[in-house]
Amino acid sequence: MAAALEMSVGVGCDRALVEADRDPEDLDQTLEQYATELRAHPGTLAHHRVDDVIRAWDVFDAAGRDVYAVMMAGQEDSAFATSLIDWRGTGRAAFVSAADKAVQALVAALGSLIDVSRRVMSKEPADLRVEYDRRVAAAVMQEPGAGLLKGLRNYLLHYGHAPWRVDGRFGPNEAAVTITLVGEDLLMWDGWKVATRALIQREGNVNLGPLVSDYRNTLRDLYAWLVSVMQNVHAEEIAAANGVVRRRNLFLSDGAFETREAFMEVVTRGITEWRAARPKDP
Repeated sequence: MAAALEMSVGVGCDRALVEADRDPEDLDQTLEQYATELRAHPGTLAHHRVDDVIRAWDVFDAAGRDVYAVMMAGQEDSAFATSLIDWRGTGRAAFVSAADKAVQALVAALGSLIDVSRRVMSKEPADLRVEYDRRVAAAVMQEPGAGLLKGLRNYLLHYGHAPWRVDGRFGPNEAAVTITLVGEDLLMWDGWKVATRALIQREGNVNLGPLVSDYRNTLRDLYAWLVSVMQNVHAEEIAAANGVVRRRNLFLSDGAFETREAFMEVVTRGITEWRAARPKDP
């Protein structure tokens, strides 16, 4: 099982178990001592680093799904495709607004994921940092979407809005559009890295959906590996922190509960018994 910091029983609901028999000042002092120890504990800090990576990845992953859905909607929804071509309606404006929001969220989430990863890895053992860097160079940086999305963030900040292009295909049994970024407009900005500029020149108009999907899949493999390794590397530290949590739980519950699971089992049983004992409505 992956190493993770256990939950403490809640101070608010459990103080009642102990404060009637203990001096409030001593109680507060002891609780603060436990809190101080846990805040600085290597296992707590390792757990927080793992959690930071997971949460940053989750935000990016959700943003990537949103971008892919917006980019591919014109190929999967004929009514939506028709609305994009009809300049008289509001479909085009609604699409541009949704696409802008999705792409802005994606590049911001990517920037956050990169910064969080850099901060977290600076605290990790040297051999893990080396292997992480090797995997990034060997797989992630080889993805065409890597340089494009990093550059797109700066393009949007320093040059202009995303240059969307809509091309339609309509026939007796087909109504679909392809949504791309206009390559000529992208290339007007001189801040692209050499490899990314070459990609845009080669693609012409850039279909963002597949690039984002492939990049997400590659990053998913990287972060699944990283989280698993970090949990294993810090398993002993996290276990030691969990020992502090259990001692705190025993103190809070006057020796009744070592884990939150045991506490919640008693709470759940009590609620069930209370409900069963209530008078039934006639």
